[in-house]
Amino acid sequence: VEPGIIYLSGEVYVMNNNFIVSNDISTVFSVDNVSGDILISGELSVDGNFYINEDKFIVYAETGNTNVSGTFDVLGNLNVNTNKFVVDAVTGNSVFAGTLDVSSNFAVNNNKFMVQSDSGSTTIAGTLYVADSLTIGEMFTVNITDNVTDISGELYAFGNFYVAEDKFIVNATTGDTSITGMLDILGNLNINTNKFIVDSVSGNIISAGNFDLSNNLRINTNKFIVDSTGNIKATGNFDLSQNLRINTNKFTVDNNGNIKATGNFDLSQNLRINSNKFTVDNIGNIYSAGNFDLSNNLKINTDKFIVDNVGNIISAGNFDLSNNLRINTDKFVVDNLGNLMLSGSIKINNTKFIVDSLGNLSINDYFTVNDQRTIIGKELDLSSNLYINNNIFTVNANTGNTTIAGKLDISKNIIVNTNKCIIDANTGTITTLGGLNTIDDIIVNTDKFTVAGLTGNTNINGNLNILQSLKINTNRFIVSNTGKTDISGNLTVNNTLFV
Repeated sequence: VEPGIIYLSGEVYVMNNNFIVSNDISTVFSVDNVSGDILISGELSVDGNFYINEDKFIVYAETGNTNVSGTFDVLGNLNVNTNKFVVDAVTGNSVFAGTLDVSSNFAVNNNKFMVQSDSGSTTIAGTLYVADSLTIGEMFTVNITDNVTDISGELYAFGNFYVAEDKFIVNATTGDTSITGMLDILGNLNINTNKFIVDSVSGNIISAGNFDLSNNLRINTNKFIVDSTGNIKATGNFDLSQNLRINTNKFTVDNNGNIKATGNFDLSQNLRINSNKFTVDNIGNIYSAGNFDLSNNLKINTDKFIVDNVGNIISAGNFDLSNNLRINTDKFVVDNLGNLMLSGSIKINNTKFIVDSLGNLSINDYFTVNDQRTIIGKELDLSSNLYINNNIFTVNANTGNTTIAGKLDISKNIIVNTNKCIIDANTGTITTLGGLNTIDDIIVNTDKFTVAGLTGNTNINGNLNILQSLKINTNRFIVSNTGKTDISGNLTVNNTLFV
């Protein structure tokens, strides 16, 4: 035995105030009635197991395994196998050179960091800082070089999801998503299987629900664009089976085909809402099954169809509507019976044709209807027939023939073909350069002078005053202006003849 060193060949027990060294058969070394601490200044070398109070502290001689039933309190640093496991006594920091294998739950500071032993689920109460790239299995990788995160599987977030604080936010409770920038998708956009679909090639949109957006919408760069003021630009068809709303009320289309918009509507292709509830083709034709309510300008394919906010309409194509048309609530209304109601004026080609709100009609300042009177200041040029009250007054466009069912009351002279026939409005005198050809009778002052239309018989109740010769049937009976009479036939006198 060297000074300061005790060598024990058996097991060492400290219990019941006794210090016992035993080799399981007989006591090799025994110190009875040990009271207080046992101080060993030198090394304690035990060939067998080392026990304190039976099982409170055990060191197995063969393996070196140590079991501590109570707390293991080390005032200085704890160092296992030089630097394989080190616990700093001052900071409490632990350094592991190998793997930390824990068969039960692993907890740091109660529940600040916890790993469940049965499931492997990890709960972190604070922030997880990773100095290098992070890889979880083969499904989740964060590359520190390019700051790219690859997720091969699904991403579940039970709390709100944020990107760069407020650039992209998903609310965990409602699912509401807020995007500060643009949403640019190169492939198709499909939300909830088929609730909302945008085709990336054509720009076609199919939506089963409402569409409410407070900022610009872009699909496949420029295939479909809706800005925050309600303006729409699309290169494909727009097919929607439910209500469409953009920026709350900037642009609204309900599932009956009614449209309300506060901004311009610019579309270069066909527009279709709910299959056939509302259709505008790319040449300007419009088909609508519902009302059309617009508070600002409407433009389709730049200038193919334009309706401004005062009710003016410019269309390059046909306008086919099966229900009421409304612009700015009641500024312009056409009901399904064809009635037109305007709160403003009608203007065609600026000032070429104007109907004001009082009902006055002006055509290039030459034609005015006011107070049940029609005033034509210039010529009236018609290329087709003119009808008044069906057939009461007609003018044939090809022949110029005029048919009047009523009286013709003229306060001025009637002149036909310059001077061929003139009827003086004051005297009633008729002056004609040609013959008078009539099919019916000629009657002057009831019976003073009559010519029968069928026979040609002429009755004169007054004198016949002829300044020139009188000829009957060319030369059968001639009376010259000198009074000479030539009769080519017989003269039959039934009464007295005076010469």
